[in-house]
Amino acid sequence: MPGWRRGSSLEVLNRLKKEMEEEKRPKFGFFFIDADKPNNLNYFNLAVEMALPKAMICVDNVVRSGRLIDESYAAAFS
Repeated sequence: MPGWRRGSSLEVLNRLKKEMEEEKRPKFGFFFIDADKPNNLNYFNLAVEMALPKAMICVDNVVRSGRLIDESYAAAFS
Protein backbone atom coordinates (compact mmCIF):
# COMPACT_ATOMS: atom_id res chain seq x y z
CA MET A 1 0.00 0.00 0.00
CA PRO A 2 1.48 3.41 -0.94
CA GLY A 3 2.62 5.47 2.03
CA TRP A 4 2.95 2.51 4.39
CA ARG A 5 6.35 1.48 5.68
CA ARG A 6 7.19 -1.91 7.19
CA GLY A 7 10.00 -2.73 9.59
CA SER A 8 11.12 -1.86 13.08
CA SER A 9 10.30 1.68 14.16
CA LEU A 10 13.94 2.77 14.16
CA GLU A 11 14.50 1.32 10.67
CA VAL A 12 11.40 3.05 9.29
CA LEU A 13 12.26 6.39 10.89
CA ASN A 14 15.79 6.23 9.51
CA ARG A 15 14.42 5.48 6.02
CA LEU A 16 12.04 8.44 6.29
CA LYS A 17 14.92 10.64 7.46
CA LYS A 18 16.98 9.55 4.45
CA GLU A 19 14.07 10.42 2.15
CA MET A 20 14.02 13.90 3.71
CA GLU A 21 17.76 14.31 3.25
CA GLU A 22 17.31 13.33 -0.42
CA GLU A 23 14.49 15.93 -0.63
CA LYS A 24 11.95 13.24 -1.54
CA ARG A 25 9.77 14.01 1.48
CA PRO A 26 9.02 17.16 3.51
CA LYS A 27 9.74 17.48 7.21
CA PHE A 28 6.95 16.77 9.71
CA GLY A 29 5.05 19.20 11.90
CA PHE A 30 3.67 16.68 14.40
CA PHE A 31 4.96 13.49 16.01
CA PHE A 32 3.25 11.15 18.44
CA ILE A 33 5.66 8.61 19.91
CA ASP A 34 4.01 5.56 21.47
CA ALA A 35 6.35 2.64 20.94
CA ASP A 36 8.81 0.54 22.92
CA LYS A 37 9.77 2.71 25.89
CA PRO A 38 13.50 1.85 25.98
CA ASN A 39 13.86 3.54 22.56
CA ASN A 40 11.86 6.70 23.39
CA LEU A 41 15.01 8.83 23.45
CA ASN A 42 16.10 7.44 20.06
CA TYR A 43 12.65 8.17 18.59
CA PHE A 44 12.66 11.64 20.10
CA ASN A 45 16.11 12.46 18.74
CA LEU A 46 15.09 11.31 15.24
CA ALA A 47 11.88 13.33 15.50
CA VAL A 48 13.88 16.47 16.35
CA GLU A 49 16.04 15.92 13.27
CA MET A 50 12.96 15.37 11.08
CA ALA A 51 10.84 18.20 12.48
CA LEU A 52 9.83 21.52 11.02
CA PRO A 53 10.56 24.57 13.15
CA LYS A 54 7.95 24.80 15.93
CA ALA A 55 6.81 21.19 15.36
CA MET A 56 5.03 19.41 18.18
CA ILE A 57 6.53 16.19 19.53
CA CYS A 58 4.35 14.24 21.97
CA VAL A 59 5.72 11.21 23.80
CA ASP A 60 3.15 8.92 25.40
CA ASN A 61 3.54 7.83 29.05
CA VAL A 62 6.72 9.78 29.81
CA VAL A 63 5.46 11.25 33.07
CA ARG A 64 3.70 8.16 34.45
CA SER A 65 1.96 10.10 37.22
CA GLY A 66 5.26 11.68 38.24
CA ARG A 67 6.81 8.30 39.02
CA LEU A 68 9.34 8.41 36.19
CA ILE A 69 11.73 10.39 38.37
CA ASP A 70 11.63 7.56 40.94
CA GLU A 71 14.66 5.48 39.89
CA SER A 72 13.21 2.24 41.28
CA TYR A 73 10.05 2.71 39.19
CA ALA A 74 11.93 3.84 36.05
CA ALA A 75 14.24 0.80 36.27
CA ALA A 76 11.25 -1.48 35.65
CA PHE A 77 10.92 0.02 32.15
CA SER A 78 14.55 -0.09 31.06
